[in-house]
Amino acid sequence: MTNSLFFAFARRLTLVALFATAAAFSAAPLHAQPIVESVSVSVSEDTYFDGSFGRHNDLATYSTFAQTFRAPTGATYLQSFLFCLSDDFGMGSSLQFRAHVFEFNVTNQQLLGTSLFSSPLRQGSSRLSGFDAYLFSASPGGMNLALSPTLTYAFVLSALGTLPGVYAAIPDGATNSVGASNVDAYAGGSAWRSLATGQLSDLGANQAFEAATAPDLAFNATFTPTVVPEPATIVPLGAALGILAIVRRRQRA
Repeated sequence: MTNSLFFAFARRLTLVALFATAAAFSAAPLHAQPIVESVSVSVSEDTYFDGSFGRHNDLATYSTFAQTFRAPTGATYLQSFLFCLSDDFGMGSSLQFRAHVFEFNVTNQQLLGTSLFSSPLRQGSSRLSGFDAYLFSASPGGMNLALSPTLTYAFVLSALGTLPGVYAAIPDGATNSVGASNVDAYAGGSAWRSLATGQLSDLGANQAFEAATAPDLAFNATFTPTVVPEPATIVPLGAALGILAIVRRRQRA
C-alpha cells in the first residue's frame, strides 16, 4: 500500500473510531469520574441479631433485611454497594437470595414502587468464622442509578422472589448472619427486617418491616456526581488515538 493510500485509509478509520466514540459518550461524559463520597459502616462481630437471614422453621428467621440510606447531596449516582454475611448453622451456602434497591417509607415501614435495581441470584455464605463480603454492581463500570437526595431508599437483601413459593423452596436451616454495627454508625438511615414469607411484593404492604436489633447493618456504598462511562466506550477512543500515532510515525518516515 502506498503512503497516500495508507494515509487516506487511516484517516477514514480514525473518523469512524471518533464517530463511534462520540456516539458512545453521548449519554456519558468523557472525563474520568471521581468517587466523591463513599458511605461505609464497618462490621462488628459482637453484634447479635435475635433472628437469622434465610429460612429456619424453629427460629425467628427473617426472610429480608434492609438498610435505609440517602444519596449524598452532589453525588446522587449510586455505583455499588456491599454487605457482609456469614453462615449460621452449616447450611448457609444453600441460601438463595437477591439484593435490591427500593424507595422506602420509614413512617409506614414498607417498600415503595418497583425495584430500582435487582442483582442476579446469589448463594449464601458458608463461612462459619468471620464474614464474606458481597458486592453488588450492575457492571464493571458501575450501576449509574440516579437517586434523589431528598428521598429515603433501602438496600434490601431478600430470600423472597417475584412469585410465591420462592422462600419455601429454600432448604430449612439455610440461614446466614448479616454483619451489623453495634452503634448507630450511619445517621442517614437504619437497619430493618421482615418476617414475610410470601413474595417480594408483600414487602410493599403497610408495616411489612420492623426495626432490627442492630442500629445499622454493616455496608459500603459508593456514589458519584455523574454517570460513569462503561469501560467498553473507551475502546473506540483508544483505537482512534492509536491510528493517529501510526499516521504520524509514517509521515515522519
